[in-house]
Amino acid sequence: MIDGFKKVQLMSGTAFVSITSNGLNFNKNVVLKMDRPKFISIYLNDDEKLLAIQRDEEQTGDNVAFVREKTNIANGVRVHNRELERMVEHMMQWDLESHNYRIDGFYDDSAQAMMFDLKQARIFGKENYPKK
Repeated sequence: MIDGFKKVQLMSGTAFVSITSNGLNFNKNVVLKMDRPKFISIYLNDDEKLLAIQRDEEQTGDNVAFVREKTNIANGVRVHNRELERMVEHMMQWDLESHNYRIDGFYDDSAQAMMFDLKQARIFGKENYPKK
């Protein structure tokens, strides 16, 4: 009856990443869309200004731990890597000390990867706090 269809996984809200001076926080919907990957590889496309994370099942040395077995994902998963933060900040000419950025994601099921178009970033939050 529904041959050729794929079941749609519905969620409230969007899958997004927040990029701040304290790291990249992937919200709960990113984790669920990717089916709680143990490890991820992180990719940047300088020309297109894209960030992608791809699911990995095993540690390879050039990927990072993402969801541990008993991790509570209610607040998402944070990846804190100063080099990655600075690479994104430089590529986008952002100021992470002054602003936080939120980017909605798109999940590519065939690649098992979540993609984020950094050109679509929205500033949020930090402007309400005093500068250090």
